[in-house]
Amino acid sequence: MPSLQTELLILRHAEAGHGPAGGADSERPLTPAGLADATRQGQWIHAQALHPDAVLASTARRAAQTTEQVLDALGDQAPTVTWDSSLYLAPVGRLLTILRLIEGCPSRVLLVGHNPGLHALVEHLSGKPLAMGSWGRAFPPASLARLTLPRGWQDLDQGCGELTGLQAVREGHES
Repeated sequence: MPSLQTELLILRHAEAGHGPAGGADSERPLTPAGLADATRQGQWIHAQALHPDAVLASTARRAAQTTEQVLDALGDQAPTVTWDSSLYLAPVGRLLTILRLIEGCPSRVLLVGHNPGLHALVEHLSGKPLAMGSWGRAFPPASLARLTLPRGWQDLDQGCGELTGLQAVREGHES
């Protein structure tokens, strides 16, 4: 029997501004540049034919806006989103638990959330540290990591995946 190969797209929310004075961190909106970056990332995903079968997204305003911009760019090929408040600032352990609970057999999942958890998740699954990019950060806002996972969603162990791409839209750089 051939091995099940899946792909995980990990998208850090785009650049967020400051929320209203005294407002909750989870209510911080995207900046105009962040909205543009999220749209560009969605256009890039569409142009590369990396349409996800499923989307898991944080309910925090900045992550929700990022998700909506990306899905708008995907048009009629955009899947339904599973909104999950537990993705808000989730550490690696919680992210792994959420991914392991994916139902069905989607071959490509888009996960939209926050650092430092997403950065740590990429390093955990790839088993390698992210290199500092020419943009001055290893995983800046609106970055998209693409990981190939040779086994199913329930078998997400450290080093089980291969980082096959890292796309940072602001600088138009892909590594």
